[in-house]
Amino acid sequence: MLHLIDLKARVLNAIRDLSKESFDESFLKKIKANEYISIDLPLANLDLIELTQFAKASPRMFFKQRGFDQGSRKEVLGLGSNITFTKKSDYNKILDITEKCSKIHIIGAQRFDTNSSRDTEWGDLGECFFFVPKVCLIKEAESTLARIQFPKKILSNPREKAKYSFALNHCLEFETHEDIIERRSPSTLEVIETPGKQTWDHMISTSLDFFTRDNLDKVVLARKKIVICNDQVNSLTLLKELHEKANESYLGFIQIDEQRSFLTLTPERLFLKEHHSLKIDSIAGTRKRSPNEAEDKLLENDLKSSPKEIKEHRLVTNTIKMKMQNLGLRPEVKQIEEVLKLHYVQHIHSKVEAYTTKKDNFAVLINTFHPTPAVGGLPGQKALSLINELEPFDRGLYAAPMGYISGDSTEFAVAIRSALFENDRIHIYGGAGIVTGSNSEQEWEETGIKMNHFISYLQS
Repeated sequence: MLHLIDLKARVLNAIRDLSKESFDESFLKKIKANEYISIDLPLANLDLIELTQFAKASPRMFFKQRGFDQGSRKEVLGLGSNITFTKKSDYNKILDITEKCSKIHIIGAQRFDTNSSRDTEWGDLGECFFFVPKVCLIKEAESTLARIQFPKKILSNPREKAKYSFALNHCLEFETHEDIIERRSPSTLEVIETPGKQTWDHMISTSLDFFTRDNLDKVVLARKKIVICNDQVNSLTLLKELHEKANESYLGFIQIDEQRSFLTLTPERLFLKEHHSLKIDSIAGTRKRSPNEAEDKLLENDLKSSPKEIKEHRLVTNTIKMKMQNLGLRPEVKQIEEVLKLHYVQHIHSKVEAYTTKKDNFAVLINTFHPTPAVGGLPGQKALSLINELEPFDRGLYAAPMGYISGDSTEFAVAIRSALFENDRIHIYGGAGIVTGSNSEQEWEETGIKMNHFISYLQS
């Protein structure tokens, strides 16, 4: 493995040696002084999870594609920020950056509901949290590269280059092995259910009333467990363990500030846009897993034969197809209602694809497909209004779009199976799709199974 000191030296030397002659003249003419360009440094195979653990840079974000996709699995780690975007009105600026320099990677997430009320545990999190990393490490298959992303002005201004080199030096500071070893695993003092069971029952019964009198087909309601510990919780230890044990899911981590980080282990893709291909998941309908093979098969068969679960899944699939058609696309269902088996739960899973064009950018796609019926409901706006009325907490980044944007490819996952780490508290989230025929007890159990996925790792 490349030594971290060597990584810093290579990056700083690359910036020191930069000049206008390193780039095509016609390309530079299109870029203004304060706009961003990049250079790549090929590296030996690098463990990005280990690098995430040792890095001190803030902000930083790690994003891994799920492992069951065909081909190489992409991992992205962004360190430090050139510029941060916190409002949806900034999306045109993001598009301008990636259109002018297609290799630039911008990473982050958008709030689940940018119009909802804000709770204090999310700090100053705005409508979104995207940033242009100073250094973006990208791993595909067995190759890794460091993509240094910088403003064009450092090519012609020695003072600006010196300032940027100083910032890079700070960005590439790392903790020692001793610092990592000293991280303590705090003990759990208390677990708080929000909402409690009685309130949850009321939320379900209220939703069922809406189905009969307000033309609502589905609403996804969430609850959370707040785990209170005796010391500040470090999410990085859990990040490493999840990376080792959960190849079938996306893994995302954002260090929001010194007090807060967000971690998601999610099977659900919002979309992948690559070349002229748009791929979207339909994941809805859930049963728990069993270590007993025969019992697990019975649970699978029960899932596939449940009218309630099939109805919920097809609502999601049909909505994805309709939204694709509204963009002028021709969707094809490439995988129809197969069972996706995760570590603790299994879902009904379909894959929808379409040929697309360059104009279908990330902002259009997020606005079109988020929130999916699997995390919001149908019709979308009515479901969101009911969620805001009934849920006693701010979802923040839970069930929100999280991923990376570039001119060459853009991918977002839906951040279900997630937790917010806030000082000595961990907020663990789980949701369930409510349709006609839903049962409060069953949905309470389903959300509990989903949250226990995280809790089991915390206790291991």
